[in-house]
Amino acid sequence: MGTQSLRPLKEKALDVTDTPADRRRGTILTPKESIMSTNQAIAPVVTALTGLAARFVASSRRRRTERMMARFSNRELQDMGFERDWDGSAYRPSDYR
Repeated sequence: MGTQSLRPLKEKALDVTDTPADRRRGTILTPKESIMSTNQAIAPVVTALTGLAARFVASSRRRRTERMMARFSNRELQDMGFERDWDGSAYRPSDYR
């Protein structure tokens, strides 16, 4: 399966006229070099999308937790060690010492 995916790249590399001057300048890329250069070009995009995905997951988890905490009564929150603030949000008093 790995050799099948490289065949089109080999054909493209062989179609280009391969002169000694081109080899000295490094303008002809082998299939492996072309894959490596593509990976280097895509790496920053992948990193940025990974960061966005992580922030999205964290924010959705935080919202889900806030919704779950909002459903508890004041007494249930006190039993779990939380209190409700003036704006309706739940907080742990020990965090504000």
